[in-house]
Amino acid sequence: MTNRKSWFVPILCIGLAFLHGLFLYSAATGRDDAYITYWAAQSLSNFGKIINYNGEALEQSSSLLHVILLAILHQLSGISMQTIGGFFSATMGALTILATWRLAVFLNLRSTWFVALFLALFPYLVYSSFNGLETTLVVFIVVLLVYSVIRFLTEKVSFSLLISAILSIGAYILVRPEAIFVMLAFLMGIALYFIIHNFFFKKSNHFLYGTKDFQKWTILVSISLAIFILLSLWRYQIFGQIFPQPVYAKSSGLSTDKLITGFHYFFDHYWIPSLIILTGLTLLVIYDVLLNHKNIIKNTALMVMIIFIGATMAFSVTSGGDWMESGRFFVPILPLLVVSGLYALNQISHQQISKIVLIFIVLVAALDTVKFMLEEPWIKTSISTPLPFSKTVYNPVLHDFKRSEQDFSWFELRSRTILSHIPAVIMLDKVVKRLVTTQQTPLTLLSVEMGMLPFYIASKYGDQVKFMDMRALTTNHFTKCSLTNHLPKGRFGLGLSYEYLFAEFDQILHECLIKKPEIISDQSGKRRLKMLEQNGYKIVYFHLGWIYTGSCWIRNRSWTGFHIAVREDLVNRVGDLGPQAYKSDFYYKWPKVKCQ
Repeated sequence: MTNRKSWFVPILCIGLAFLHGLFLYSAATGRDDAYITYWAAQSLSNFGKIINYNGEALEQSSSLLHVILLAILHQLSGISMQTIGGFFSATMGALTILATWRLAVFLNLRSTWFVALFLALFPYLVYSSFNGLETTLVVFIVVLLVYSVIRFLTEKVSFSLLISAILSIGAYILVRPEAIFVMLAFLMGIALYFIIHNFFFKKSNHFLYGTKDFQKWTILVSISLAIFILLSLWRYQIFGQIFPQPVYAKSSGLSTDKLITGFHYFFDHYWIPSLIILTGLTLLVIYDVLLNHKNIIKNTALMVMIIFIGATMAFSVTSGGDWMESGRFFVPILPLLVVSGLYALNQISHQQISKIVLIFIVLVAALDTVKFMLEEPWIKTSISTPLPFSKTVYNPVLHDFKRSEQDFSWFELRSRTILSHIPAVIMLDKVVKRLVTTQQTPLTLLSVEMGMLPFYIASKYGDQVKFMDMRALTTNHFTKCSLTNHLPKGRFGLGLSYEYLFAEFDQILHECLIKKPEIISDQSGKRRLKMLEQNGYKIVYFHLGWIYTGSCWIRNRSWTGFHIAVREDLVNRVGDLGPQAYKSDFYYKWPKVKCQ
């Protein structure tokens, strides 16, 4: 048992993580993708069912458990979903630090402060704790899952252990659609471990290498398959699909191109100093996993953690990786890497040397955070605004569009990506409001961006506006259509380009049984404006520019370009949209701010 004083260190580290995220990332790192889940959760809270933006029984969020938990919190609190989402992901990040520290205590490791301090300083977990996505919920469940599997394999099976295994496995399968495949790979790795030991240690009388382990393994496999089958049957009954819609938009099986992309993702996001050090220490631990059997609990724990790390990394590479910054696919294995690395350093007999190495790793993690903030490539760098400069960045935009801080969530104003969508939300609302009053049938809006804009428009106008998602993450128009469902699928979704769409426009509209959209809004540059105008649309709003952090020291920048185009026959109904509207060669230039 741990005493009350021992909890002081991880709680202090949670405070440090919060300060880290607050001042460096302004506690708002989210992209607008979180709104896809927010809408599903809001619909479940308000209407008692999960629907997409069009009111259809379609699962547009990739995380069913995240949707359910956000819906419960929204129903109980009445707080806006955007605010709940930010606080929830931060809470899960804090619980992850506590759970990881508790796992290290369970394994009776020395210097358990290291796991909490590393996670509080390393950028990936802290950054993910403020993005509103399910990332920190996933990593928290992973720690609980690994802990329950370790206990299930090393202790006598009891009712409480069985319930713990069912709940943790169930939560993991509910939280991500690929979880069943990672889980089965994880369990197959454990089976392989047992088989190898049974082959090489036939004379061993220890239960670890006997039939009891295979019985326990069979129970874990049965639980996983039973939960997945029941979930699949429920999904098919409700949605007509056994996976969420984003899976059908992104998944195309294994391919050489996907593997190459996955390896690029691995080297871009994993190949950083502190992770390399921890991985090296984890590789040293494999010796104990294979040959050292003095402490059965630690040995099994290390085996479980290393195999889960391997299964997760294999999925990250074979799936082609993720497009978001901060190594989101690697966050779930961070706690396991840290605990494994701490175990390796615990094997050093001289404790002073061990502590020096631990402090060195912590300093490297802190330097990795500094480097993360200063990096320029958009795929890796932070897109949030440091807290001291956030008002400097968003105030000019709010002033230009005659809005105040009260009109948007605290989290929305401090993420540069979400901030870049705010002018488009304001102008699109004007366009939709004027069009819905002049025609009876619902408007159709076509876009690649299906996060913040559809969330706000659907929340306000309901079924007066219908959406068509070119990436097929939130609607299935293009995954059902024979003219488009053959297009490449990847980490962004269905690869339907505007070039292909307009080249086959009339045929796609006819064959896919969809009407010509009244509005097309999207992120873009100037080149796309001409394409839209050549195909029967008129640009009514366009902005372009770079959004800086406002700091003279942290100078990474994020690009923004957004257009709203209306079908030519409807332009007169839209009328004048004010001083920020697009007029011939005039467009809204993102305001520059003087660095401080």
